[in-house]
Amino acid sequence: MNNEELTKLILIIVAGVAKVDIDTIDMDASLEGYGIDSLKAITTLYAIEDRLDIEIPNEALDQVKSVSDIIRVVTGIIEAER
Repeated sequence: MNNEELTKLILIIVAGVAKVDIDTIDMDASLEGYGIDSLKAITTLYAIEDRLDIEIPNEALDQVKSVSDIIRVVTGIIEAER
């Protein structure tokens, strides 16, 4: 999966959890601005784990404040597994 596909997948998952249109998501905006609190952030990360068959460490939750943060964390995990 290339970076563009990964970004689109993460956007689709975030949009689904936030119940917003994918085109309205600002990559650098706070997840909380889309109604994604800590519980929904965990749900989002679990959905990404399931879809990509990866494991995101619990401490990553503290690093995830925006879609860009999620992409950075997930990309790092994928690259470390190669």
